[in-house]
Amino acid sequence: MNPVQKYLIAWRTFAVTLLLVFATSLAMTNGLAESWRMTAYAAGSSESVALRTISGTRTGLGHPAGMVVAGGSELLVSNKANNRVTVYARGAGGNVAPRRTISGARTGLIDPRDVALDSSGNLYVSNKNNSITVYAPRATGNVRALRTISGARTELNDPEGMVLDPAGNLYVVNILGNSVTVYAPGATGNAAPLRTISGFHTGLNSPGGVALDSSGNLYVSNSDSIIVFAPGDSDNIAPLRTISGAHTGLANPLGVALDHAGHLYVANILGSSVTIYALGAAGDAVPIRTVSGSRAGLSRPGGVAFDSSGTLYVSNIKNNSITVYAARRPY
Repeated sequence: MNPVQKYLIAWRTFAVTLLLVFATSLAMTNGLAESWRMTAYAAGSSESVALRTISGTRTGLGHPAGMVVAGGSELLVSNKANNRVTVYARGAGGNVAPRRTISGARTGLIDPRDVALDSSGNLYVSNKNNSITVYAPRATGNVRALRTISGARTELNDPEGMVLDPAGNLYVVNILGNSVTVYAPGATGNAAPLRTISGFHTGLNSPGGVALDSSGNLYVSNSDSIIVFAPGDSDNIAPLRTISGAHTGLANPLGVALDHAGHLYVANILGSSVTIYALGAAGDAVPIRTVSGSRAGLSRPGGVAFDSSGTLYVSNIKNNSITVYAARRPY
């Protein structure tokens, strides 16, 4: 190699190094340090990086499960281990204390499972003792519930996932009852459900999570599958379709949510993953993407939620954390 060639190689190496330093500096200057550390992966890949994580002794998290984002500004989390609902600012991260906490003997919280909000901002919480407690918007401290759904006529049987439709009807998944019970807006006390989905033909088997799409189709996570029911389905009816099989990546699925485009996101407790499915997915469907891997920060994820910008939130039961992922279409 002659001296000119050596010079050209050395100059190219210096130029590439200078370009990388400049790009990193520019990203930091524009407040993009978090996104600069994100890594993009091809569709269907199984590695992701959390944008930020809520974790630590000050957070008050104790086996976090259900989540919901209120008005695009607050994240509400049910905590099974310490009988509380903790509330964080939308952009919270690190070992941050909650803005407020619902906790105490007067609240009626007993191993709270999931949380949901109605159009007025009232907070619904499903409890291990076969009750649904409802709290006023921005409730805090050792506050009594506005109302409680509880009693033999309710058919509640180990309630877990919940969701409200635009009309205010409340859908509750019952693990031990292998059922979905639906209640009228404002239901209280020993209220019988408007209708119940239950029976052999439904395919319900230890159901846990629930979500509704924009057409009113109901998505329910089973012990090993996702079942989809048509709007208004009731009694012992067969589902519209089922996602199940070795290629789905489902591993004890629990939390389910749909993004603004209608893609289905599923938290898999045993897989420590979130699997994402195309619109209308059925049968042994391969996920279009999977959030998992050593850099994702997932540890027995139980809940999934979105804010208005499409940011993805995942609750991790095992390591008492909430991991947050930047919006992507689909993530």
